[in-house]
Amino acid sequence: MIAIDTTIISMEEINENRIFKSVSIFMAELLDGFARLHHENEICLIVVPQTEKFVRERFPGYSVFVLDHILLRLAYQISRKKKFGVAVLKRLGIYQKLVEDQRFEVIYFPYALPVYLSELTIPSVITVHDLMIYHNEKKDNAIQKAFSGMIKGASQIVTISDFTRQDVAKEFGVEVNDMAVIPNSIYVDVREQEYIPGLERGYILDINGYGHHKNTLTLVRAFHQIKDSISEDLVLCGAWKHDNYFEEIRDYVQENGLENRVHMLYQVSEQQRNYLLAHASLFVTPSANEGFGRTPVEAAICKVPVISTKAASLYEATLGMVYYYEDPWNVSALSERMLQCLREPMGMEDRTRIADLFVETYSLERCASQYWDLFQKVKVTNIMDA
Repeated sequence: MIAIDTTIISMEEINENRIFKSVSIFMAELLDGFARLHHENEICLIVVPQTEKFVRERFPGYSVFVLDHILLRLAYQISRKKKFGVAVLKRLGIYQKLVEDQRFEVIYFPYALPVYLSELTIPSVITVHDLMIYHNEKKDNAIQKAFSGMIKGASQIVTISDFTRQDVAKEFGVEVNDMAVIPNSIYVDVREQEYIPGLERGYILDINGYGHHKNTLTLVRAFHQIKDSISEDLVLCGAWKHDNYFEEIRDYVQENGLENRVHMLYQVSEQQRNYLLAHASLFVTPSANEGFGRTPVEAAICKVPVISTKAASLYEATLGMVYYYEDPWNVSALSERMLQCLREPMGMEDRTRIADLFVETYSLERCASQYWDLFQKVKVTNIMDA
């Protein structure tokens, strides 16, 4: 039996009864892919009591193992039901004992965070999406040590792009060929839509979280330069905020009198997000750091012209098939590229060809099949080494 740890699902997602955090979306689509391949009866999902009902309803057909421990319940109450407290169990070794008692053949973590799991005797597979936390916390020795232990303790490391694989190899000395690269799956269905008031005119769209590395303010400044030359508005949409970046963008919009042209949306419904993707004139991602880069691919699948930076993994994820500008922070370069794409948009035939390629490349079945083959390889290797 393969165990998959689903404890990354947040309290916020449970309360809203929908998955919207990026890693949770990745995990959900992977589980959907396994279901399409009829592997549910060979997989057990690890959950906490608070997520059990949600997980069972969202992923029917899978067996579930509930991490039920007094310390977990206590941590949940102390945090006033805002956190699950799984990290407490992991640091104390309780998580390891509970899981190992189930005699799983392989355990898979769809995320790589400093979770203190190097002492697990079960073969473990981890997916490293990026090393952003590691790079941002260089002075935190505990995080550095935890990341190192997690990477070195894994039986198999998966990265979602070659960019991330090279980063892991550089930081931790892991051989590149010892890591697998499996791009995230991407499933887009925009048939159910909900109109968003105030979007009566065409618009340029960016769907990303509100964090400095997403570089959204560069896009706003570029739009400011060309706003009088175009009829389109600018729509920003994010599911999370970090380091007051949302407020920085909002302040710039207000100081420059852009309130009627720049729409800042936060945590819209799935139907509203579908509407945004289905009706955009142009999609722009100015991000300076991505482990993969999902949203430009989603937009391209919806046959929207896309402008992306070439930073980090974005050129790799978009297969070199969309419009690009070189320096993520170059406001003038981005504004010129936006004007060009709006005045001379890519033809529908080319957009359809790109959409079809992305659908095939990032299908749920393709991603799940690659992971399933990897799990079997780890199982066989463990048996041979025993």
